[in-house]
Amino acid sequence: MAALDCHRGRRVAILLGGHDRGVDWTEFAAHLRDQTAPLAVVTMGGNGPRIHALLAPLAAQGRFVLEAAADLADAVARAQRLLDGDGVVLLSPGAPSFGAYRDYTERGRHFAALAGFDPDAISSIPGLGVAP
Repeated sequence: MAALDCHRGRRVAILLGGHDRGVDWTEFAAHLRDQTAPLAVVTMGGNGPRIHALLAPLAAQGRFVLEAAADLADAVARAQRLLDGDGVVLLSPGAPSFGAYRDYTERGRHFAALAGFDPDAISSIPGLGVAP
């Protein structure tokens, strides 16, 4: 929710999901219902289907576009297509990615590469969550 609030007023496609730890996403859904919603939500990972099902009624009301992705690469491609070159692809999954990546650093570096950045060149930018 904080990540979305940081980009309030911008076109955002947020990537959600990963390892299912049983987290209750009801508060997040309420936030999307009551606050400015992103343009799109792309779910992925083990808890992706559960998050997708929870958010589907809001998407059906036209609050945002909702898509499901097979993995991070598919999620980034879907988000970029939905934004059509104008906006922010926000990786704020709310879940670890056990099984797919060694740790958050590997996932962050892969996201950076998929988004068109050189992970080595940006790894020193504070707040990116991508460390060497």
